[in-house]
Amino acid sequence: MNQAKTEISQGVRPAVKNAFPDVSGYDIIFIGTPNWWSSPAPVVSTFVEHFEGFAGKTVIPFCSNGGGGFGHIESDIKKKCPAADVKKGFAAYEGSFDEKQITSWLRTLDL
Repeated sequence: MNQAKTEISQGVRPAVKNAFPDVSGYDIIFIGTPNWWSSPAPVVSTFVEHFEGFAGKTVIPFCSNGGGGFGHIESDIKKKCPAADVKKGFAAYEGSFDEKQITSWLRTLDL
């Protein structure tokens, strides 16, 4: 937990070892992250910032968490993707979610 808090507060953006995938051919992009002190993990922020906000794309955030819910991950993704249509996300608490909840959430997205 201390590592997460430190990296978030310092704005750490770790380098990514391999090249990012080409997302230009996709209209809808799901972005998943663990909840790091109520924020996207720094490496996920590196990915999002690399594509300059996914202009013209539909972006759908989701996260796993150990009790912090979505935190401000959804609003952070919206700020990082101002030219994207960011849909309502899904927060999965450890192992307490099921296929029915995920299916229900996906239906609300009207894709």
